[in-house]
Amino acid sequence: MSASSDGLTDDIYSEVCDFSYLGGGCGISHHYSSTPNTLFKVYECTKPTTIHLKRLNSSESCDFPEGLLILYRTGIFSIDATTTQLSICPKHRDFYGIHWKNKSARCQHPDHPSSSKAKADRGSSPLLCKQNWLYTRQIIPVGTGLCKQCSIKMKNFVKSDKTQVKLNIEEDVELFERLCGHISSIHEDKEDTDLDLDSQLSFLSTTTLTELSQQSTSDWEADNASGRDKFNRAMNILSNGKFPTLKHQLKLPWDDVSKSTKAMYLKFTSDVVNLIIQYIAPGQENKIMADLSEKYMYLNDDNQTTHDDMTKALIQAYLDQNNSQTQIQILSLFVQKFTKQKLIELIPGLTMSKIDRARKHANLGKTWTNDNILLGYTECD
Repeated sequence: MSASSDGLTDDIYSEVCDFSYLGGGCGISHHYSSTPNTLFKVYECTKPTTIHLKRLNSSESCDFPEGLLILYRTGIFSIDATTTQLSICPKHRDFYGIHWKNKSARCQHPDHPSSSKAKADRGSSPLLCKQNWLYTRQIIPVGTGLCKQCSIKMKNFVKSDKTQVKLNIEEDVELFERLCGHISSIHEDKEDTDLDLDSQLSFLSTTTLTELSQQSTSDWEADNASGRDKFNRAMNILSNGKFPTLKHQLKLPWDDVSKSTKAMYLKFTSDVVNLIIQYIAPGQENKIMADLSEKYMYLNDDNQTTHDDMTKALIQAYLDQNNSQTQIQILSLFVQKFTKQKLIELIPGLTMSKIDRARKHANLGKTWTNDNILLGYTECD
């Protein structure tokens, strides 16, 4: 046997699991009896993790499944029919599962100052690891030792993001267990083993991590390249290899996915747009993003909103008023619902100056209720 750089020893093992690309050859377990060339599916990994996580001072309020722990530790935070069916050998299962260990008693955060010798205060929780990946794309394995300063810094970084979506680890646990139960029942019923689970469950692409890890930035004109492959190659070129790989395309309706899944896709999309704007107008990403948001905020609902009875009533109330301040108050009630250009089309004689004043008024939280305005109760009465 030979030792690999990540602590895994290379055994002679003819079967290769989907986690072999992370390093170290596949092999048997050194902690329990296992048959050579055995491969498990992630959904079959059901060993208890409570004691393991407590030893690392990294426990959650709910029981965290072994299979989900393996996915989190390998940087896979998208829980679907594909990821739950990834194959894993006994050795990789041990290494990323309940036999995972910290390499040192010192803080292991990637950004921890090299000159500091601060010891780890606690292990990173699944929630903190997912949040860190969502905001920084850094993969920190569950249980990684963190000093107080790094732990606080990570939590404060998340809190400082005003656009953050609250993550719920229990949702991932529930989804993982539901998927595992469904897949297990299919196999128990001896249904067709080639059944397309992704089609049945309406989940994501069936490309394995092994295929994803072998994607090349060359051969751009490959005839069999999928849309996702082309996208990844393009982003790889634009970012000089620094942009994360799009592992799954969203196939479920947006309204049906969890908040944490929405947060991941929104973050990814925002990063894509920002990267492209850097090439189009370097240094002006924030301004252009703001204008784009304003332009498309109500694009899909434009016709519906235009003919909304309340909007029509407010526009008429605006036109019936001669007092400029009262007009600003009325306009502030719906000024955020349209672009400036659309507002000018809807309201004859409206100026950019009035739109800006109305938006400022709305943002200050000084708007009146629709009923008060329509009933004529204004500051001028």
